[in-house]
Amino acid sequence: RIGWRWLLLLSPWSTIARMTILAYRAARPGRGKAIPFLTLLQVERAGSALNAILPLGNHGSQVIKLSVLRHWFPSAGIAGAAVWCTLGTGLNNLYASVGPAIAWALDFHNPLAAQLLLLSCILTALPSVIIISLVRHGMSARVSRILGALPLSFVRRRKDRALAWAQKLDTHLASAVGDRRRDFLRLLGFRMLGQTIRIGEILLAVTLLGIEGGLLTAVLFNAMRRAVTQLLGFIPGRIGALEAISLLTFEGIGLDGADGLALALTLRFGFLVNLLVSHGALARMPHLVERYPARSHSIPRQGDEDAEPCDRSTTSKGHIDHA
Repeated sequence: RIGWRWLLLLSPWSTIARMTILAYRAARPGRGKAIPFLTLLQVERAGSALNAILPLGNHGSQVIKLSVLRHWFPSAGIAGAAVWCTLGTGLNNLYASVGPAIAWALDFHNPLAAQLLLLSCILTALPSVIIISLVRHGMSARVSRILGALPLSFVRRRKDRALAWAQKLDTHLASAVGDRRRDFLRLLGFRMLGQTIRIGEILLAVTLLGIEGGLLTAVLFNAMRRAVTQLLGFIPGRIGALEAISLLTFEGIGLDGADGLALALTLRFGFLVNLLVSHGALARMPHLVERYPARSHSIPRQGDEDAEPCDRSTTSKGHIDHA
């Protein structure tokens, strides 16, 4: 039904990928200025390859990212940035809820389907809203204290170390609503822009396939896709699940279920392109790990975005050769 016109989907896919990288960079300490952009691009894309094949949602990539990013940032800062990105994804579900709300208000086909999609967006955003409200109160340190109170010798022996690391993590998390709130808002802005482009990508596919409903169909599909991605993150790539739920959702809305399936399969194009690009980046990760070995780090003072993110005193001659 699309033929060679599938090439048109390359443009929104590449733009969305760039927005993802920019959001990821904004979450790094000092807005990630210490790390070369192309290196960060390769690390993020390599992580995306693991996200697509591991049953861990968007969290399967953290180990491989940590192996390289510790050359520039402390582990607590890397973990804090990962939580920032997760919170940004959750909060953007509130933005995604606007589409179903409009479709409901306009009585688009079956209003019940729009109401259910609206509810799914709000529910998947709630954890992020709750966490944002708790980060000022030492949330991760409290969790660590609870773990330290467990009657397990392994946990007790590492209690002090866990508490120290948790306090550093808290510092990075609390900065999202403190002295680095502009960086967090920057991340949210890139996430929202990426989601807007995603809706444009879906609308383009809807138009190419000749599916009725236009923009309203696109925003409803976007809301459904986000809910499936987050609720079924344990399914690698949501392969099969997204297609089946797309078919059922279209039938529930009052559209042709075959069109829902066709739309999901068409948008798999971006998934396949991303898989090829990401696995190319993943294949080069051993080279990056060798070139940028982990360093010991000092935590920059809060509010000092220009502070050096790592302790250069531990830099070896081999590190200097690659600087």
